[in-house]
Amino acid sequence: MIGFTFRGKHCYNDYGLVMRSKDRTVLPSRRKRQLEIPLRHGMYDFEGSTYNDRVIQVDCFLDGGSGPELRRKIRRIALWLSEPGRLRFDDEPELSYQARIYSAISLEQVLAAGLFSLLFECRPFARGAEMSVSAPITKSGQQVGISYGGTQPAGCRIVIENTGTTTVSGIMLRVNGRNAL
Repeated sequence: MIGFTFRGKHCYNDYGLVMRSKDRTVLPSRRKRQLEIPLRHGMYDFEGSTYNDRVIQVDCFLDGGSGPELRRKIRRIALWLSEPGRLRFDDEPELSYQARIYSAISLEQVLAAGLFSLLFECRPFARGAEMSVSAPITKSGQQVGISYGGTQPAGCRIVIENTGTTTVSGIMLRVNGRNAL
């Protein structure tokens, strides 16, 4: 059974939710950047390469055991889903999305069971695991290579720490062979 983890809690293991993936879009929609110019046919296209946020829809089933127990479980789930966090699916454990639910969650109750859909609004692309590179630099001109294996451009944070006692100067960052600073 494929499930999801959100904010560090698993849908089935922690809440008894059975999930069905309804829409896990392969590629989010590209952001249109077009302008209509009077007396000109068509649109002027700025040909941007940015993407809109991704919406992931999952349908959930919850067996409450009894009517009152279902309502207690649903309130615990509502609290869990009320804040933003990382969303990770069991079939892609190395990737996560920064996600949040903005829309109301309607519950269809059948006896002591509940059915509902979740619409997670996520950053456009999944994030891989954070990586850390530790490489001591011991001489002038030494280079340290860092590679990124993602499928989309991604921001990064580079921390350079001087663990020695002498002052370090003239540090240069190069990205794709060009000076970054």
